[in-house]
Amino acid sequence: MFNSRIWDEAYDALTDIIAAEYMRRSEVAGSLRNYDMSRYNRVISKTGNFIDYGTSLKHLSIYLHAYYGKKPVVLIDDYDHPVQAGYANGYSVEAIRFISCLLSFVMKDNSSNVEFGIITGTMWLEHLGGFNNYACYTIRNSQLAEHFGFTREEVRNLLEYYGLEDMMSGICVLFGGHRIGGVEIFRPLDILDYLGNFVTC
Repeated sequence: MFNSRIWDEAYDALTDIIAAEYMRRSEVAGSLRNYDMSRYNRVISKTGNFIDYGTSLKHLSIYLHAYYGKKPVVLIDDYDHPVQAGYANGYSVEAIRFISCLLSFVMKDNSSNVEFGIITGTMWLEHLGGFNNYACYTIRNSQLAEHFGFTREEVRNLLEYYGLEDMMSGICVLFGGHRIGGVEIFRPLDILDYLGNFVTC
């Protein structure tokens, strides 16, 4: 999806994701005012413009807050995939402009509608501009290291739960814990995929 060779394809893929998220949260549509409903429809019908999509997450947070009476938590994973594809394919200026707009509108000056946000990626946010007063936790920080995956103890507890304690040494050999901030961490996907071969629901 974000291996797009041209910006138009990447933008189309991004707006597809945004439209899908709007449709997933369709419960808010019935409570929107006419102007907001018009914007909502432009987003899901993919007839919106750059501003409609650039401000879409901010508006969705407003709609969700109004509907539920609680501020939503914004979780954005791998925000930098379109930016990296842009660097690789010559449309980094457009990608940075769009992602910067999208993230800064939802995360900055929107505290009345968002409880907090978590943005993950491998690139620093500074290159996007418009971000300040945020906390950055990398895999080198020891303060949150244990939350970047399963700890050895969590893997052991998982194995004990399923009666597979004898597999611990094999898992350590196969998936050798990664050192993050001085803590041994195992990738959850590796562990769960592997255990799926031995555990049935």
